[in-house]
Amino acid sequence: YVLALEALYTEPEPEKEKSEKEKSEEEKWRTGAARDPAKEFKKRATPQDKQKILELIKWLLDRQKTNVWRYPEHGEDASNTQYVALAFNAARRLRMPIPPDKCLKIATWFVKWQEKKGPEVKPFPVPAADHSMKELRKLERSIQRDMRKIERKYKKDKDRDKADAMTTTVVDEAREKLFKGELKKMWARGWCYMPEDPENKEWRKTITGSMTTSGVIALTVCKAYLEGSSVYKGKWPKIVNQAIRDGCAWLAHHFNINTNPTGDGKPFLHHYYYLYGLERAGMITLTPKFGEHDWYKDCLLYTSPSPRDLSTSRMPSSA
Repeated sequence: YVLALEALYTEPEPEKEKSEKEKSEEEKWRTGAARDPAKEFKKRATPQDKQKILELIKWLLDRQKTNVWRYPEHGEDASNTQYVALAFNAARRLRMPIPPDKCLKIATWFVKWQEKKGPEVKPFPVPAADHSMKELRKLERSIQRDMRKIERKYKKDKDRDKADAMTTTVVDEAREKLFKGELKKMWARGWCYMPEDPENKEWRKTITGSMTTSGVIALTVCKAYLEGSSVYKGKWPKIVNQAIRDGCAWLAHHFNINTNPTGDGKPFLHHYYYLYGLERAGMITLTPKFGEHDWYKDCLLYTSPSPRDLSTSRMPSSA
């Protein structure tokens, strides 16, 4: 519900029918880089929906268990928590507060239940772990200012080639800033669905791609809310950054778009859920490649295989 409301009011409105001249004029600016989701929501959302999204966030916060979330039964799991983290990310984009102590509980849970060891992976940039959120926001504002300058210049002289060249320069400079600095060591360490399963079912404790994307997403969103707070000090920043980095290393080490990968390579369900999580993890951490894998390009080129025999799945189909 939260994600739907955010998308409803922050995505561009459907375009009206335009003349060929109008279409040519409007083709100039498709990036949306200068859009501010919070301002869009404030301007366009109805009073009822503004109130509703606040009620929904409060509803989620009130149902946090010891650290994370779960269905109305015993235990806590990474899947329910992934969707809560995505809702909190929508709230962050709309500049709605989430209590830091709530986020610290989430981070504590994911740090505790991440694999303790894993193979070392050739380092690659993970901007959300390599930089502070303050640095990333500063870079974002810089990009937006430059894009607005390009837009104004384009309106003035209508030189599309010049505008495209300037845009390319801005993007290249941003990439250089995002990926600069010394690459830090990484180890492939992922997450499972329910580490404290009272029924001790094997599939719930299997390390998977879908649950590893959950860990990466949740920790990155929590980091955005925790930075600058009194509860986020000492070793916490280093621990959280390494956990995000190692989660991305797991996705690189076990990269596969044809199935939801597992640590032991055996079949598993929830393929499309994993692809969704992979996209969200890549976007939220600003990581264009997991190792050598261009996840966006690979997912675009993905062709669904013939229906698989799910009888070999590690998870019962009734679940």
